[in-house]
Amino acid sequence: MSWALIGLALALAAVFVVHIGKFEATAPSRPAAESGAPVTNQIVVTGSTLTGFDRDQQPYSVTAASAVQDSAEPNRVHLHTVAGELHRSSGDVLSLTARTALYDSKSEVLQLEGDVTLVTAGRFVAEMARAEVTLSDKRLRAETTVTATFERGEISAGGLEISDDGNKVVFFNRAKVVFKPQTKGDMKQ
Repeated sequence: MSWALIGLALALAAVFVVHIGKFEATAPSRPAAESGAPVTNQIVVTGSTLTGFDRDQQPYSVTAASAVQDSAEPNRVHLHTVAGELHRSSGDVLSLTARTALYDSKSEVLQLEGDVTLVTAGRFVAEMARAEVTLSDKRLRAETTVTATFERGEISAGGLEISDDGNKVVFFNRAKVVFKPQTKGDMKQ
């Protein structure tokens, strides 16, 4: 009789396993992970803002439509649709925009990438593909083609460096300046 009970138990187990297989086959499949979905070891934040003070105690802020922080390197944050403001001691503001950026909180360096634009109110607007900004000392360096427009013309160069609280602006690697022709209304007495 004990062999009969063991045989019945094994038969029931086999029927149970077969039915589970049929149940899983008829269950709706789970959607595949989207390519833009974050990896499980990352944290994604939308509408994030980073604020702080530079060495001259002037405020800066960087906003992003989304930010992804890697849990393996928590000091590195990938930003998308980036805008930032650096305040000079004079009160003037340096405004930055870019498609993406990588921020390192240890070094306070922001590596901007894609359609980078720098606006220095009343001075010039510079456009470039990439730039690196050290937020603690308002230093910007771009080692790529830069085009800067200003009221009286345009500067094109292979690179740009801004330092000394925005007071020192250096265009390098084949810098070329083209001035707009002046009209009589532009001339001052």
